Amino acid sequence: MNYSLLPSLALALLAFGAHSQTQTAPATQTPRALLERGALAEEQQRDFAGAQKLYEQAEAAAKAAGDTKTAAEASAAKERVLARQGAATPGLARPDQALQEQLRQRAMDVLFGLRSVNDGLTARGNAGQLVDLGPEIAGVLEEALHGTLKIRGDQASPFVAAAALAGMETADTDRLLIRAFDSPDPIVRKAVVGVAKAPRFLELNLRAASDPVASIRADAAAMLLNSSDVRAAEFISKLARDGSNTGMNWLAKHAPERLLALAEDTDLKREWREEALVQFKNANSAQLTPLQTRLARLVRLNAGASKAIAEAARKAANGAPELKDAQREALLPELERELLAIDSLDFDSWAIGRLQVNASSRMEDAFRAAFERRRSSGNTTDLDDLVYFAERLLSERVDTAQFERWAALALAAPSNWPSITAHSSSRTARFEEYLLDHLAFASSAAQVSAWTALWARVPDTHRVAYTRAFLQLLRKLLDSGAEFTLPSDVAPLLRFALQQSIQIGSRNPLGEVIARFELYDLLGTLAAAPRKTRGSEIERNVVELGKRNPQAVIQALRSGLAALAAQPSLSDDNEHALFWLFAVTPQASAVALWREIWKDAAPGARSTLLAVLVQNEFPAERDTLLVELYPQIEALAPDMRNPALNRFGWGLVEAALPILEREIRSPDGAVRAAAMEVANKFRLHREAVAEFEAWRKAVTVEETTIAELSKLLDNRNRDVVLGAVKALAILRARPALPALVKLLEREDKELQAAVKAAIDTIGG
Repeated sequence: MNYSLLPSLALALLAFGAHSQTQTAPATQTPRALLERGALAEEQQRDFAGAQKLYEQAEAAAKAAGDTKTAAEASAAKERVLARQGAATPGLARPDQALQEQLRQRAMDVLFGLRSVNDGLTARGNAGQLVDLGPEIAGVLEEALHGTLKIRGDQASPFVAAAALAGMETADTDRLLIRAFDSPDPIVRKAVVGVAKAPRFLELNLRAASDPVASIRADAAAMLLNSSDVRAAEFISKLARDGSNTGMNWLAKHAPERLLALAEDTDLKREWREEALVQFKNANSAQLTPLQTRLARLVRLNAGASKAIAEAARKAANGAPELKDAQREALLPELERELLAIDSLDFDSWAIGRLQVNASSRMEDAFRAAFERRRSSGNTTDLDDLVYFAERLLSERVDTAQFERWAALALAAPSNWPSITAHSSSRTARFEEYLLDHLAFASSAAQVSAWTALWARVPDTHRVAYTRAFLQLLRKLLDSGAEFTLPSDVAPLLRFALQQSIQIGSRNPLGEVIARFELYDLLGTLAAAPRKTRGSEIERNVVELGKRNPQAVIQALRSGLAALAAQPSLSDDNEHALFWLFAVTPQASAVALWREIWKDAAPGARSTLLAVLVQNEFPAERDTLLVELYPQIEALAPDMRNPALNRFGWGLVEAALPILEREIRSPDGAVRAAAMEVANKFRLHREAVAEFEAWRKAVTVEETTIAELSKLLDNRNRDVVLGAVKALAILRARPALPALVKLLEREDKELQAAVKAAIDTIGG
């Protein structure tokens, strides 16, 4: 396919002037440039010899470069100029006059048969016959195009002629079409533009786009919008400036920098600027890479003045990929400066995200600036985004310096910030909780001391979150089997965890930590801890400690128990603490410790202490203490009378019989019933003992009788033996069976019968 030479001719005129260009071209000239210079010499200067020489050079250079297309064009142009000089190459002679006339006539027949065609589409469909006749009819077509070809007043269709010229796709026919556009006749120009759809006519359409006839301008604009040639960008930019969505879409695909220029133009309507940015969705992402800084600047400049434009610019910039290699080195510093300058609360978190995409080392600077804006202004926009970026900034394992830096930031978060649901979590929590939790998971055993050292500076409003995160760290270390030590300043932090009933799920590490590191000093804190802190897990660990070192546990619990018992009145939690602490006290020392606490207990605590004594599992010496203190139970804890009596019954405490005898006569029906039930236990016990003794005596007598009767089996008197056998049968004397069996050896049928009957009776 041939391409138009007109734009190249115009460039050549500008570059070289109108003087002769017949000298030999420098060796650096391309085949295409030589071809264009030849066309300039031929058409503008009428220097056919010079044009011939340039065409020959172009053909040789194209063949050497392997450019067959340009070589063919140069060869055809050379033949043409030779023909114009009357010196065509032998073998390529033009058709003779008769044949030319015949072709002309056929062309005229076709043209006048289609003379009513007046639109480009139909013309292109009917011009095929003329194209088949070849370039020799170009002159006829040119006449028809300009309206000078007539028969008896009838005029051929310029649309068909133009379509035929375009369909031949030769340099000569293209040149005729391009020259025809200079016609003052709008019909001729419309016919030309209607068929000039190929890329080689781009320059022609650029001229046509400013034609005074609207329909011609429209045809040219349509062709340009369908092209991908960036030479059309300037014209299409003008369309886009007038709000053309199609023009903006074209710029997005082929010249996005011009589209961005429209968005930056504050003289344009705001909605057109916004639409220009919206069209960036159609741009190639690679083309957006160098435009990131300008888009970021648009976000910054419009964040307050026009949020819609800023938002559209943000979306457009999101399509740009990460800067890499040379582009990164060249563009990142300026992009960082622009993103760091965004101080809008609506867009600063987005700026952090763009820094993250480009792996910028300034991301943390932007994060801290965004955090400070929210802290100082009280605005909590995008806190969930800040949590997300904090997690991205924190590595999976933080060093001590990083921990201290980020923990300080978490503790600086205002306590009135609302709870949020972060991107990486389904739970709702406050900003500092998310950040501290992440620090806990990222900390190692080496950071335990950093956590405890910071405790003194933790605000009261953040202590619960900080402690929970620390417990998560301990849980992680325990589960991993890592070796770690607890610093000497850990006690205040753990004591706070106990006092505030801070837990982390069903596996609170407090008990295990206390037991593993033998933190006896913390056991006293359990007395003041809320009830839900004291659970089976901590209980098991305290009991384990009591097995290892009961005296240390007793000593640790003593102060807490004494403090509870010294209170004038006890809350439900206090009462529960007394029960719980005595439950985990080493049993061997429990009663002694109770006596010690009882001695100095306040009146308000004594009733609870008595209940503890009655209801907890204590060693047997507790029963003796209950007998001693039963009057106190009657006076201070009357509701414990029945449980105390039951204790006497279970233990069959003989020392309690006087109490039991008295309570059987109690006017209180419930107490009397309990006493009767306990008395019945004593009675049943006595009866059981007596019955057993009687049985034992009977068994002893029977055993003696059997022994005596067994001796009689050896008597020489047959009747004595028969009597002994029958007596042993009556007693079912199994021990006598061996001796009875031996008697069967005697030759005495009556005796044998008696022995067999005895054995059957005994069951032998």
